Order: sequence, then structure tokens, then C-alpha cells
Amino acid sequence: MCLFCYFTDEDTGEKIRLACWRNAKAHYAPRKCTAIDFARVRTDSLWRCTLEEDARGNINWVMAEALD
Repeated sequence: MCLFCYFTDEDTGEKIRLACWRNAKAHYAPRKCTAIDFARVRTDSLWRCTLEEDARGNINWVMAEALD
């Protein structure tokens, strides 16, 4: 199952939609995160998100760090 998360880039104002998937612990999180569950995160929180391009040119959300 997929959860779409919506962010705004604070520098440009650009709106960004990222998808995270439920992991083995039933948490919705980027691929390399184990302690975050975006289904339970406050909507007004600040995050630094790391994206990586795979060999096929697809962009994957791999990490998120809380900024507040």
C-alpha cells in the first residue's frame, strides 16, 4: 500500500508529492528510514527529504530527516 505525502520546497515554493510504501514494520516511510511512520507525522512539520535516481531514471524517495 502506498501513502502520498505532500511537501513544499521552502526555497522555491514548489509543491512536491512523494510516495512512501508500507515496510515490514507496517510503517509508511522512505526506503532507508526505519523509525519514521509518515501516517502519524504532524502535517505542519518540516523535513529534509533525500531523493535518488535509479538506473532506469526513476526518482526514489530514500530518506527523510525531521528539521523541527
